[in-house]
This record gives sequence, C-alpha cells and structure tokens, in this order.
Amino acid sequence: MESVKGNAIVTMRDYRKGNWTLEETLVLIEAKKLEGQRRMLKNPSTSSSGELRWKWIEEYCMKKGCFRSQNQCNDKWDNMMRDFKKVRDFERRRCDDNDNEEHHKNISYWKMDKIQRKNNNLPSNMLPQIYQALAHVVEAKLGSSVLPTIVIHPDTTTTPPHLPLPPPPPSPPQESLPKRRRSSEGGSRSISEQISSSASVLIEAIKGYDEREEARHKELYNMHQRRYKIEESKIELERQGFNELVGVINNLSNSIFAFTSQRTRL
Repeated sequence: MESVKGNAIVTMRDYRKGNWTLEETLVLIEAKKLEGQRRMLKNPSTSSSGELRWKWIEEYCMKKGCFRSQNQCNDKWDNMMRDFKKVRDFERRRCDDNDNEEHHKNISYWKMDKIQRKNNNLPSNMLPQIYQALAHVVEAKLGSSVLPTIVIHPDTTTTPPHLPLPPPPPSPPQESLPKRRRSSEGGSRSISEQISSSASVLIEAIKGYDEREEARHKELYNMHQRRYKIEESKIELERQGFNELVGVINNLSNSIFAFTSQRTRL
C-alpha cells in the first residue's frame, strides 16, 4: 500500500499473517540459500549486518509471492533450524547405536506418530520436504561431509531424503564395494534431482498465480488512488469557493460601512 503525506509517497506493505504455507516456507529456504551464496561471492571475508541480510531476503520473498516481513522470515528460520537440528541429531544418535542391542527399539522419526515425537522431545510436524531443503542449505554452508551419508529408499514415501537408513545387506562376492557405492549414490542423486525439479515446477506455478493476484491488487489500488485524488480535488475546489465567498462578503460589508459613513457626514 502507499499513503500520501504532503508531496511524499510512503510505501506500506500489507504483510500476510497466520501460519506459513509449505510454498512460503520453501521460498524462504531458497531465499536464505541464495543470500548466503550471494554474500560469499560478493566478499567472503566481509560480513554485512543481519538487518541488511534479512531485508534482502524479504525483498526476494515478496517477488516470489511470499508476503512476509523480514522479522517474520527471521523468526520462521530460527524455529525451522531448531526443529531441523533436533530431528537430525536424533537420527544421528539412532544410527550411531547400530551395534547396540537397544537399537531396534528406536524407530525413525519419520515412522513416529505425533505422540511418540512429543515423548521424545521432537517437533511434531516437520515435513520431509522442509527437512530436505534445509539439509541442502546446511550442506552448502558447512560442506556435505558434516551431515551423515544419505541413502534414499526407492520404495518408501514416508522416509524423506537426507535421512540415514539401515545399512544394505551384504553384496554377492563378485560385486565390489566401490561399484555398490557408486550405484547407491547415483540412485540417491537421481531421486533428489527429481524431487528438486518437482518442487521448482510447483514454485513456478504458484509464482505465476501470485503474480496475477499482485497485478489485480495493483490495478485495484490504482483505482482507489485515482478516486482519492478526485475527492481531494473536489475538497480543494470547495475550499477555494468558500474562501472566495468570504472575500465577497467582506467586500460587501466594507462597501456598506463606507456608504453609511458618507451618509452620516452629510
């Protein structure tokens, strides 16, 4: 929105309130990833202020149809990273206990219901898509070696990418370990690329819809602005007319007073 104060036009954005949608969250994660890359390419040794970084993220999100303020984006990011680290650390500990007899009693976060997640002090609603996107950002910032090895099972829809799964069964004697590792990594990359491609198509579709909505809102806003200027012009004309009427009455009063004074002297 824009408001007129004197001769200056002040831009006031109408930020969206309420819960974040999946599409808005993915846009925010993409903005945070691009902002980090942009900052590193610009000058890795120089760190800009947090306010400027989140202002850039807000501008990116607004262009992509995510109408959230920089403070909303900052708070949402902090909450997501806190939940992401809890799930990641839980899965790491679960896989590190692979040789422990109690390991089989510890099920994956992605197979738990909300009550089980709550009992384990874990977030109750972390989505696989969000976890995967955040994992990409962490890998880009810290390096892929920081996260555990990821294997995507082709037959499951509940286990998200970037979650460690139990080790595969032993290979036949004639198959070498390097060959098996290359095959697993190739399948992981292929499925990850398909998911990323699908997410990109979805975001582009949402972007097109939001752009049309934004154009419609701008047209409606311009119509209100024209109506506001017409009302202003009307009020100004009425004010000028009133001032002219007051001037005429004053002149008439002065003429009557002068005429009366002249008659008195006679």
